[in-house]
Order: sequence, then C-alpha cells, then structure tokens
Amino acid sequence: MPSTTTLKLSDEIKARIASAAQQTGKTSHTFIAEALELQTELAERRSASFQCLALVHARESDLLPTCWTT
Repeated sequence: MPSTTTLKLSDEIKARIASAAQQTGKTSHTFIAEALELQTELAERRSASFQCLALVHARESDLLPTCWTT
C-alpha cells in the first residue's frame, strides 16, 4: 500500500515540474513518482555494475556470470 512522503521543493522547481508534467499529459504527482522510480532504478543498476567491476578487478571470474544476469 502506498504511503505519503513529503518533499520541500522550491517554487522554481515546482513550476518546472508542473510545466514538464503538463507537457507530458501527467499530473505533477505522477511525474514526480515516475522520476523517483527511474532514479532509484538507475542507482540500483549503477551499484550492481560497480560490484561487477570490482569482481573483474579482483579477478573473481567465477562470480562474473551472476553479474550479467541482474
């Protein structure tokens, strides 16, 4: 079940979000939620990539196949 999170945003960024959301036919809420979801996914992928690079650097080749499946 979704929960409520409060963000303090400047008037400038709120206006930019409202404009961008309107241009894409979305509400500001949906625009922000999708942006947060996308950034979270990107951060998770970056973290997984760095872990794989560390394995390459450490020459842990037996563990590499598990990196490329995530």
